[in-house]
Amino acid sequence: MSKKAYEARLPDVRAALVRMQVELKSAKFPVILVVAGVEASGKGDVINILNGWLDPRGFETFAFHEPTDEERDRPAMWRYWRTLPANGRMAIYAGGWHADALHEDPRSARELVQFDATLRRFAWFEGQLAAGGALIVKVWLNLSKSAQRTRLRELESDPRTAWRVTPDDWKSQRDYDRLARISERMQPGVVYTTFHHGFTGANVVTTEFEDWATGCPEYKVTAVEVTLAKKMSEWQEHYLETRRQNTQILTGASGD
Repeated sequence: MSKKAYEARLPDVRAALVRMQVELKSAKFPVILVVAGVEASGKGDVINILNGWLDPRGFETFAFHEPTDEERDRPAMWRYWRTLPANGRMAIYAGGWHADALHEDPRSARELVQFDATLRRFAWFEGQLAAGGALIVKVWLNLSKSAQRTRLRELESDPRTAWRVTPDDWKSQRDYDRLARISERMQPGVVYTTFHHGFTGANVVTTEFEDWATGCPEYKVTAVEVTLAKKMSEWQEHYLETRRQNTQILTGASGD
């Protein structure tokens, strides 16, 4: 999306968010927004924009660092439980609870077992929130390794933004490959599908909605049950037949 198109769209987006916050006041559930991502990807900018747009009386923003002595003496998720919003309110979490796992570097079999246990704890935590009616929205902002390096150098070279670059940011750049390796480990019970457009099969169990500006498919989450198939489904047979017909049409058109 061009900057001009973005700026033209911005007032409507801001108005829509404010309306949603007003409607949330009478809702019987809270909204939990987790904004995470690699360093220098713009997490702070996104959160600052939301803080400026939304009514501060209806939400709180939280950022967590190293656990305090009080937090170490309690269960791991205690410091997050105590900040959860009430029904009709919203909380924004910078980095969220997943940041705890990204600080780890599991390599041995024992460490990997402990890491998987951490992921299961996160899944249980989110499951309890969802079962209680909470709406959980998680946003991940990503940059490639080279783009992250370029972004950090740009920030560091500008006297107005140099203060934003810390040794931890550069450590994250050095650890980029390790974090990418860790991110390949999924939470138990989670199924991922490939990037898909509105005409592909993943939308049979989700939705066919696409981004209004780019035509890219929106991020989708759904509950699924996986069973062993003994034959192709009716939908798969229809899809293969349609693809065969389309191939014939394209082959014939290219031969004319």
